[in-house]
Formats: sequence, structure tokens, C-alpha cells
Amino acid sequence: MHAILSKLSAKDPTNARWQYKFAISYEAIGDAYKWQGKLADAFAAYTSYHDIMAGLTKGDPNNTDWQYDLAIRGLVDVDGL
Repeated sequence: MHAILSKLSAKDPTNARWQYKFAISYEAIGDAYKWQGKLADAFAAYTSYHDIMAGLTKGDPNNTDWQYDLAIRGLVDVDGL
């Protein structure tokens, strides 16, 4: 799924829905790495999530759902590292 989202988001970087789903896929990958004890890989995936979400929230500062996701998920993800 991540590979498909990667291609879609690269094909149309203005499609916020694809970008959001791509970011969420990085979060899931980070979780998997964290559960496996691969903390450096988890951190890299969470950083990719954060970078995409930061771009989305900058592009649409009125989207409070994305701001919330960025703040809460970032805290939860890093808390376990």
C-alpha cells in the first residue's frame, strides 16, 4: 500500500488526500519498526510522517484535524522511542 501511495502522491503532490494517506502509511511503518525494536528506522518513518503533515498543515492552516493529528500523533509516536 505504501508503494502505491508513494507513486500517487508523487504523481500529484497537490492532492491533499493522497498526501495525507501517504503520511499515515509512514506512521504505520514507524509503528511496525518500533514494535520490532528498530528505533532508528521508526524515527525515520515518523520523521517522514511529520514532514508530510507539516506541509499539509502549512498549505491548509484552517484544517484543525490535520493540526491535531500532527500534534498528537507526533507526541505519541516519539514518546515510545
